[in-house]
Amino acid sequence: MRLVNDRQTSEDRPDVGALGVVFFALMGSLGIATILLGPLPMIVAHARLEDPWRRIACLLGAVGALLILDVPLAVVAPSFVLGLLVSDYVARNVGFWRVCRVAVSTATVVSVALLSMSARIRGVSLWAAWKALAAGVVSYLQLGLGLPDGPEIELLTRVLVHEGPFLCVGLVLLSVWLSIGVTAHWRLIGDRGPFTAKSLRALRVQPWVAVAFVACFASGLFLSPSGHWVWLARGFSRVLGVLLFIQGCVTLSIAMDRRGVRHGARAVIYILAVGAGFYALVAAGVLGSFLPWQNREDEK
Repeated sequence: MRLVNDRQTSEDRPDVGALGVVFFALMGSLGIATILLGPLPMIVAHARLEDPWRRIACLLGAVGALLILDVPLAVVAPSFVLGLLVSDYVARNVGFWRVCRVAVSTATVVSVALLSMSARIRGVSLWAAWKALAAGVVSYLQLGLGLPDGPEIELLTRVLVHEGPFLCVGLVLLSVWLSIGVTAHWRLIGDRGPFTAKSLRALRVQPWVAVAFVACFASGLFLSPSGHWVWLARGFSRVLGVLLFIQGCVTLSIAMDRRGVRHGARAVIYILAVGAGFYALVAAGVLGSFLPWQNREDEK
């Protein structure tokens, strides 16, 4: 249940001057450059700054990422929009899963609209425009990483063409979770509301998600590589895998909380687990979705 006083008021915010705006702008630029942590500085800026300075800081961060850090516009624009959207809904204390639903649905609508506009301008079909975009992304990665032409590049292009939409959805979910998780762990936006570490430990993924993930993952291994169904199975397994990764992080957090692991040690374990143990956390999420958790708090 959400209390009225859980929402941070203007009197609760510290007095942050011009240097604070510059600081959050710089952090915003670095966040956008990381892609996954793009919403993080904007969430904190919305909690610490008043309007219009919070939005000015976010805008300056996007400009800095584009002009100073040389981040491509194709990365800056969606990261900026996603960060503003997520930070606004976090400030409203609407609940984690609702933030995810809004972020994914908005990203989907905006992406389809932009792709349709590009297809109409170029006079090609929507599918042709998508294939051209995927090929452009691969070319950019190949140029930036200095990769030679070969079967690996062709495979990467096929994966992006067929699984790109699923990868985008998974990336949005992962970005939202990591950004909110960092703010909760370090208590960057207060110690009340649905985005505290204690509240996030109450998040649950339904068991059917784990069953569907196992089914899609197994189908992707055994279906014919030349068929379209294998791409759908692999794509859905990627999205479901991110949901189970979130549950795995929650399971790990509950285990450390019950063992009384110190705050700093938890941060180190989180970094190691997220950086090197992604699939281990997915497996923990599969198990965690079936555990008889106590004191379950479903979001509304």
